Amino acid sequence: MELLEKGINLEFINEPHINTDYYKKMQAQTAAIAKSGRESVEMKNRIIKMSKCFSGNMSDKECMEILQIARNTFYKYKRELLAETEDAGSTVE
Repeated sequence: MELLEKGINLEFINEPHINTDYYKKMQAQTAAIAKSGRESVEMKNRIIKMSKCFSGNMSDKECMEILQIARNTFYKYKRELLAETEDAGSTVE
């Protein structure tokens, strides 16, 4: 990390997957994945509050329009939320 902060690029002949450029690209992808994960959690929380299927009073179409998300994405999140609630309901302690 110190070398990276100093701007030194490392290049490995036998193991190019640990080159500095590759490392930087993977760091950027990891950050993008983390950001999309936070966004999906936020959207799921908003769907729970808004959708008739959960605790809201809006139709699916109204939710999609207000949240400005694609139909496929909305139904993917809804399907995941329904699966989570089914799993939580079937757990016996």
